[in-house]
Amino acid sequence: MDAVASVDATLESDDIDSVKRSFVIKDAVNVFLATPFGNAANLSLLNDGFVNIPYFKYDLEARYLEELRRAVDLTKEVLLASRAPAGAIDIGNEGRMSIGVARMVDKEGVVRKISEEMARTMRAVILALDGEMIDMGAVSLHEAMVANKEFTDWQGWHRDQDASAVARSLEGKKRSRARKPSRTYSVVSAFQSDTVLGVVRGSHRTGLTDFKNAESHDHGIPPGWGVLFHSVLVHRGMRSDDRHVRGHMYVAGKSSSWPEVGKIDRTVEGPTKLKCL
Repeated sequence: MDAVASVDATLESDDIDSVKRSFVIKDAVNVFLATPFGNAANLSLLNDGFVNIPYFKYDLEARYLEELRRAVDLTKEVLLASRAPAGAIDIGNEGRMSIGVARMVDKEGVVRKISEEMARTMRAVILALDGEMIDMGAVSLHEAMVANKEFTDWQGWHRDQDASAVARSLEGKKRSRARKPSRTYSVVSAFQSDTVLGVVRGSHRTGLTDFKNAESHDHGIPPGWGVLFHSVLVHRGMRSDDRHVRGHMYVAGKSSSWPEVGKIDRTVEGPTKLKCL
């Protein structure tokens, strides 16, 4: 986290000349990538399409987890009330409630504070892992809270961007393990234990929609961590028997020309095999 904090501090500094800023950021990024965690995270995002990122320094873990527990209680109280609050939606009418953080009634400001900190960390991490975004900058979009009602089933397999756009972007270009086809990322943040995201490894590298013979992975996310993944990765939201809260956001390049993120592509045929991580 110290290396991530260095990138973050560079982004927030007002003392760096605009001409020198990109060079200073690149230096901070190189320091991050040289760490064992930075190198492993880079390879995981590149090859698998997703990676877990911590939001806190380990000496602050106890205090941070206590803030998360308070945020969970507040979110359940607001989002899972008998009458849904203004601005809340039931995603796919599946009992998976969502509301933008900006629209959530949070008198204590706990949810907003944590969400802003998470967004700031992820913007810095993405700049560290996707060097092509350093010059364009990264911006968080639609920071939201998501809460499952009791006995909510798995969400349908989907992408957070249009698969046909992925196919067009790859058409006529050499496909290699070094290519990074997406300029937009999604994040699921764990506020409580047993948070998972169903994923298909490497599906961010193709515009295919048939994944019936691929393996599904239930990817675990520890409380206080977020899974960062390409928005074109095939994935699905978790099931739960109890009410369950987590965060969600999109992060994109400021000048990204990719299709509008958040328009779910449900044309995917998901895996029938299952492998748990």
